[in-house]
Amino acid sequence: MPMSDEEYTRETARRMNALILDDRHREIVQAGLRTRLPIPETPWKEALPIQIFEIEETPDDENFSVTFLGMLNGLCGVRGGDGPFALWGNLVARYDDDHLTLLELFLHSEDPPR
Repeated sequence: MPMSDEEYTRETARRMNALILDDRHREIVQAGLRTRLPIPETPWKEALPIQIFEIEETPDDENFSVTFLGMLNGLCGVRGGDGPFALWGNLVARYDDDHLTLLELFLHSEDPPR
């Protein structure tokens, strides 16, 4: 039987957290997670479920970007309901105080692991 979005997200978070904590992979994983790829507005803007972010000023027409975390959330699904976070991804990131280093990923409905 296929995994539910919740199970898939939990497993994705578990595997990514293992990479984040592994000295052999930490630097490249962090670099990948910080990378924003500029993309043209169409057709990607409407290519849900991948999360696309609008950025302020860019050259040409590439005023949107996608991140590795946004792509992961495209795989993990989005939250349901009608609340303010209804279309946000199931995968949540916790960063350090400077918002530069990803500390862990977790399922949105769970408290972050400690």
